[in-house]
Amino acid sequence: MIMTLRDIKRAIIKSLNTNYPTYKVFFDNVQTSGKPYFYVTMMPIVDSVDRVYSDRQIQVDITVVLAEDKDGNVNRTELYDIAEELDGIFRPVYHVLDRYFTVLEAEQTIVDDLLHYIFELRFTDATEQKEMELMAEIGLTINRRNLTEED
Repeated sequence: MIMTLRDIKRAIIKSLNTNYPTYKVFFDNVQTSGKPYFYVTMMPIVDSVDRVYSDRQIQVDITVVLAEDKDGNVNRTELYDIAEELDGIFRPVYHVLDRYFTVLEAEQTIVDDLLHYIFELRFTDATEQKEMELMAEIGLTINRRNLTEED
């Protein structure tokens, strides 16, 4: 079965909503409300091995945006705590549908009071081959000789 980006998106939303029920999760069109939220981007890379198999790599970047206090500051200690919690959610093994991914590395950076938690999912997908109707008989003429399949 081919895994779609939508399948991965659903799994990430479910994981984040389960662990952070008061945070919203956005993949596009962020609607800021002064409450903390996650903004998730996915960058897919596909390398086709042949007509059946495709090696896929999905880079997932989860940006954590916390609400500012009355002075306009963000609690960095909370960002560090969330970074560790995200590491426990997505590593070392992350489950999507019927697959289990080993996530070997994750990058955690804080830039401009935003936490970026970045990891990659790598896997191979197999596309189902449609069975084609076989030709019943083929005739071939080589050097002016009529040959059949038995010849």
